Amino acid sequence: MDRRAYREFEAKLRFLLTNCFDANGLLRELSYTEFAFEIRQHVADGLSLVKTVDSVIEYLWSQTQFSIELVQWLRAIRGNGGWRSHIEELDGLLRAVDKNPAPTPQRPSPTLPIAEPRRWWSYPEEETVRFTLALGTSGGWRSEYPENGTLHASYDWSLPDRSQPGANGGSLVLPWNPGDLNLLRNQLSANPPRLRADEVHEVGHRLRRAIAALPGMTQELTRAYDEATRLNIGFELTVQSNTAAAQEIPWELFMLGLENTAHPLPLLAKGLVVRRLPGAKRAVEPAGDAGGSLLLAWSDSGADVQIDRHRATLNKHLPGAVTELKSPSLADIRKTTRQLEREGRPVRVLHIVCHGTEEFGRYGLQLGGEGSKPVYANQLRTLLEGLRPHLRLILLFACDSANPGDVVANPFGSLAQAALNAGCDVLASQFPLSTKAAASACDTIYENLVGHSASLQFAWREAVHGLHMDDPDRHDWASLVLLRPR
Repeated sequence: MDRRAYREFEAKLRFLLTNCFDANGLLRELSYTEFAFEIRQHVADGLSLVKTVDSVIEYLWSQTQFSIELVQWLRAIRGNGGWRSHIEELDGLLRAVDKNPAPTPQRPSPTLPIAEPRRWWSYPEEETVRFTLALGTSGGWRSEYPENGTLHASYDWSLPDRSQPGANGGSLVLPWNPGDLNLLRNQLSANPPRLRADEVHEVGHRLRRAIAALPGMTQELTRAYDEATRLNIGFELTVQSNTAAAQEIPWELFMLGLENTAHPLPLLAKGLVVRRLPGAKRAVEPAGDAGGSLLLAWSDSGADVQIDRHRATLNKHLPGAVTELKSPSLADIRKTTRQLEREGRPVRVLHIVCHGTEEFGRYGLQLGGEGSKPVYANQLRTLLEGLRPHLRLILLFACDSANPGDVVANPFGSLAQAALNAGCDVLASQFPLSTKAAASACDTIYENLVGHSASLQFAWREAVHGLHMDDPDRHDWASLVLLRPR
């Protein structure tokens, strides 16, 4: 199915769910017959089903009036094409469980909203084959460089049903020592770029060769990617590590494939790289938590940040939901978030736009006004603890916001890692990011995340692809990193 058809199909299913809630966000009583009519109306378009929206299945599963058989049927055909060929089978299941069928209601097809405004922060999950590479040992954050540059490594991969066809482990020799890695990051961060596209690809090949030394890695990686291709779903490389030495590596440059045909994983049609910390767990949203707002905190201290483009994008997609703070202190942010929570509009998304700063190997946010001190990782973590468990997403549009910096001077890790400990998803930049690229990525992310109710994985991938197409000679596309809690 092409991208436009999938978005239309997803929007229709979301509309169906939206109709199950009243204005207060409470579940309406919905007869099985009414549901049957709605789903028959929407699938009759003949759109092939590449993937079923997980929220639909979860909703059906939670409602006693819906049949287990129907849920199982939906799961069984997820990933297959041809809704049209399954309509008769679906009708049979619906008739079998609807003991008192009412006449089919005759009403015009509803006008579909672009997105559901009540819970715009609840984006769906993309179905993927997930290949997880775990590096390091158990325990807390490890800032020291490992002895002989060697880390314990294990890997496994799983299908959407959570089955794990393959797993193994061993020792991984890191492909760069601290000095060489620092030089590489400086080359990738330079403006104008100091590395040609083929040299950037060689960085990815070096990563590929390093992990290929693990027993069975190449074969299992190929099997996992082939399975994702067969199912026509995303392929996600998850790098999970509690060591600075592993988090410093630009995994987003990883080349997937054979030596002569490999391609950067994030630039593949359905490729994805996700970073995780072993101890970062997703916060559980309180029951009955219905309202929400977005907090835009920004500063142009030092230079322009094209804030007008960010503001225009946010107000276009979330009119009335945006609260803006210019050059705020941490106390200003804390005061505003508490006020919004009292009003029943807790902050769901924190959108930060400012310049990054570096001092003695530590990277910070130049968020306050002229002369203010930077915000470092430990301070950001303290601030965000006060926003749990409402916060769903943090966007750090600031240079080097995902850069751990000097591991001795900065034992807390990067700003993005500190944000991840708030239990929400984080989008950040591991290298310097041009203000033009930041504004373009903002446009793409909200257009997909809110405008098309797409998954965060899809929105990130579209932003990466867009930056690469805008200027393939720059490395802005490789700057964007996605960090997710477990």
